[in-house]
Amino acid sequence: MHRLQRATDPEARLAQGVFEKGHYGGRTVPTDTRQGTYALTPSGEFLGSLNSNDPSAVARMLKSALEKWNEMTPDQRLQKGDPKRQANEIQRGETMFPSDGLVLRVFVRDLPREKNVEGWRASAWNQDYLWYRKSEVLSWVPKEWSKGARTAVSEPLVKRLVKFNLVDHV
Repeated sequence: MHRLQRATDPEARLAQGVFEKGHYGGRTVPTDTRQGTYALTPSGEFLGSLNSNDPSAVARMLKSALEKWNEMTPDQRLQKGDPKRQANEIQRGETMFPSDGLVLRVFVRDLPREKNVEGWRASAWNQDYLWYRKSEVLSWVPKEWSKGARTAVSEPLVKRLVKFNLVDHV
């Protein structure tokens, strides 16, 4: 989500336009959060959104979005031009996963909350990925293997871990 909020590639610009039309749009004091479920056309026309993990609420929003979709003409639904022409400008992190490196699934959850917390906040969790290239992983391994052996991890690798994986994902 962070990339979609900050990047300037075509996919991110499309998402940013949709976010401001959604359930967080038009706030007088915007924040960085844009969490939720969004429905839009390939052309970027906003159809609906909400921030809920209640299946009934999501189903109602999607039904409303489908009704709007059905009222549109094909020209309104589809993007002008061939989007493949912009594909090389899109910079998704998953396209940079190393083929010979280490990719870990990271599951995070909130610390226990005060009593009487209900809904999704009572058991919030999220999934992410942590990845390093083979040479980066090997740089962590001590030269001599022995009980208690240690090695320093370079500052750039530590900063990447902190920036992308030790943040509030929930």
